[in-house]
Amino acid sequence: MRRGYIRVDGGDLQRACRTETLSERLLGLMGTHELPYGDVMWLDHCDSIHTAFMRYPIDICFSGRDGLVTGMSHGVAPWRMRLHLGAAFVLETRAGWLDKLGIKKKSRIEWVNNESL
Repeated sequence: MRRGYIRVDGGDLQRACRTETLSERLLGLMGTHELPYGDVMWLDHCDSIHTAFMRYPIDICFSGRDGLVTGMSHGVAPWRMRLHLGAAFVLETRAGWLDKLGIKKKSRIEWVNNESL
């Protein structure tokens, strides 16, 4: 998993980790006790998620290849699934954090590598 940052609509940077393999995408946040405040998980090549074996609700953001947010789900409880056909990547974060990060439909999300800073 790669560490870096996301930037929302050209604003401030936010800590994130990005999956690089199929197994990392399949595991995601499964089995974790909680996501640290403010952290975001970026799942590449992904248009659906599950919250099986999770212990807390999460917010989910689906985006296209251009980085524009095309769909969102707030407070998704454990043992649920969400699908958004055509999404290129998904962001998962602690419930309530999409609003705190200012992410809304049509926001632009970009990845920033640690080395770029």
